[in-house]
Amino acid sequence: MKLREFPEFEDIQLGHKNIFKDYLSAHKKESCNFLFANVFSWKDILGLRVSSLDENLIISGVQDNIPFFYEPVGDKNPLQSAKKVFAHFKAEQAKIRLKGAMENFAGNIIASDKSFSMRENRDDFEYVYRTADLISLSGNKYHSKKNLYNQFKRNNSYRYIRLEQDTAEKCIDFLDRWCEIKECGLEPSQIKENCAARKMLENFDYLGLKGAVFEVNGVLSGLTLGEELSPDTFVVHVEKATSLVKGLYQAINREFLEKEASGYKYVNREEDDGIPGLRKAKMSYNPVKLLKKYDVF
Repeated sequence: MKLREFPEFEDIQLGHKNIFKDYLSAHKKESCNFLFANVFSWKDILGLRVSSLDENLIISGVQDNIPFFYEPVGDKNPLQSAKKVFAHFKAEQAKIRLKGAMENFAGNIIASDKSFSMRENRDDFEYVYRTADLISLSGNKYHSKKNLYNQFKRNNSYRYIRLEQDTAEKCIDFLDRWCEIKECGLEPSQIKENCAARKMLENFDYLGLKGAVFEVNGVLSGLTLGEELSPDTFVVHVEKATSLVKGLYQAINREFLEKEASGYKYVNREEDDGIPGLRKAKMSYNPVKLLKKYDVF
């Protein structure tokens, strides 16, 4: 399968999976933005499309009515490819930004051409933790988490069920119920996240995901999805639970990593989208690193 050449783009399809795999195998990225499961599941929400420029992979989309693209993936002078994308849109008199650029890449653009500017995007930072810390929950900094986890185990009868394609599709009703309870209509980012999670469940096997559900007292009450980001890092894409069960989020967080990701040194739990409650929750797990990302203009 050959990609269209920039400035032509094509819609993201399941058939692009191997192209992404080839690029990312040769050119590792710390950010979860480039994982095919993420790109595919968010393609309709962000209008994501793909193209080839100087043999580099270009992913573009639209957010808040402004076009964006991610840093090019490849070794054929990706910095120059990024400048060509900017130049094309400037010639078309259209605004565009390079979204989610990693620190080194953004800095290199600025250093090589003063006509660009960059802005740190805190809402887009990715949270990275030591997997062993989130499994052991040892020490004072995890005392409250461990207490909640122990309360959950003490007060509930539950089953951890590893997902397969047929069981994954049955979880879509749970997503809809979760969204209704959370009143997703009041928070557009939650609607978008739910749509992306649905896409992952519908294509669970093909996307190569790992997942689990928690059945608490006979009722499906929690869901989580993730995959390998790199040989030493696992990424958690989705984690949803009913707030009616105390300690369930702590149980999902710990047991999913213990059973599916204990062989990875780190776990990436993605960004907080600037949502105060989500930021507080992610910070409370004591990240060892915040993966900084920048918007370049």
